[in-house]
Amino acid sequence: MDHSDEAAQAKPALLAWNLAFQLRRGSDDVAILTPDSKNTIIRGAINSVIEKQGPWPHNAFPISWEGGDNSIAEELTEAIGFPASASYGEVCALLEKHLALPTVNSVDRRVRRLHRVTGQSEFEKDQLVSFVSDAVRTNTRLGFKQRAKINAMSIHGAKNREFDRVIVLWPQSATGSDEHKRRLLYNAITRAKSHCTIIVLGNGRLNSAPFAQS
Repeated sequence: MDHSDEAAQAKPALLAWNLAFQLRRGSDDVAILTPDSKNTIIRGAINSVIEKQGPWPHNAFPISWEGGDNSIAEELTEAIGFPASASYGEVCALLEKHLALPTVNSVDRRVRRLHRVTGQSEFEKDQLVSFVSDAVRTNTRLGFKQRAKINAMSIHGAKNREFDRVIVLWPQSATGSDEHKRRLLYNAITRAKSHCTIIVLGNGRLNSAPFAQS
C-alpha cells in the first residue's frame, strides 16, 4: 500500500514532473496531501501540472485545492509577506520570490502595468491583497475546479476521509516535533484505501523524522 520515493529536488518544475508521472497511473479518486499547504514549491508544482507547464508529455490534470478561494488568497498573501506600504521596487522584489505560481505572476503583471501606465510607485497592502484575491478567483474560474477528481489539501484537511490513492508531498518546511511529524505522516498514509506514494523534497530527508528514528 505504501510506496516511498525520495525526490531530491528543490524546484517546482522537477517536482511537477514527478507528480505528473504519478498521476498518469490514473484513478477516479486521488488526494494530494501535504503538511505545508503554503509551501511555494508545492504550490508551483501543482499549478504547473494543472496548466500543463513543463517539457514532459502529459495531459493537464484537473486538480482542485480545497479550502476555498478566500483561504487560498489568505495563505498566499501571508507567504508573500506584504508590508503595510511598499514601493514599486519592494513589491516587485517580494513577488519575484514566488513567480513560479501563476496567480503571483498575474499580480506581478498587474503591478507592473499600473506602474507603467499610471506611474504608481507606492502600493498599500490592502490594494495588493485585493490583487491576490482577484488572481485566485480568476485562476479558479479558468481552471478545472468543477471537473476536478484530484483534490489537493493539507493533511489536517483530510482528517476522517479516505481516497482510493494518496500522494503525499513532504517538504523540508514541515514543522513540529519528530513525534508530531510521525503522526502527520501516519494520518496521511492511512487516508489511502489502495495505494499511497510519498514524494520527499530534499536530499537525505529519508534519514530523519518522520521517515527514520531519531
